[in-house]
Amino acid sequence: MTDILSGGIQLVYFLIKLTALALALFWLGRYFFRLYFGLNQSSNLRSARQQHSPLKLQAYERLALFCERISIPQLIFRLNSPGITAQDLGAAIFISIQKEFEHNMSQQIYVSHKLWQIIRLAKDDVTHIVNQAMQSVGERGTGDQLIQKLFELDPLPDKNPLYKALAAINQEVQLYV
Repeated sequence: MTDILSGGIQLVYFLIKLTALALALFWLGRYFFRLYFGLNQSSNLRSARQQHSPLKLQAYERLALFCERISIPQLIFRLNSPGITAQDLGAAIFISIQKEFEHNMSQQIYVSHKLWQIIRLAKDDVTHIVNQAMQSVGERGTGDQLIQKLFELDPLPDKNPLYKALAAINQEVQLYV
């Protein structure tokens, strides 16, 4: 009987040692697994950030260019032609603003949501100014009359939404460089 009892105790003791060894191996393996993939993951993140940075900066550049291209003076410079009617010039301006916006729409994935909203609001404000000028000049107005009205309605730099958008772009870029 004592042999059976002693054999049972030895079996239990053996099972306890085997379980402890299995747990130790499990925890050791888990530790090295996490260590390996944790370091690998952080190096992948670092690599992704390094690749992402030029795209992010390019997005800021493109959005700054967008703001410049949809400014009232730039639109007039590019789209005005002798003898153009106010309606034709206004339509060309609206189309140009929309095309510029659509061309740069994908840049929103690289910038903050807040900055993208500022860009959209600036675009909407320019569109609103053009719309106001067109209504003021009327259907029979000339391109020159529309241009004059656009310059009257174009806000000064401290109140101009495009300058505010450019300032927001510059401010956000400073966070990443």
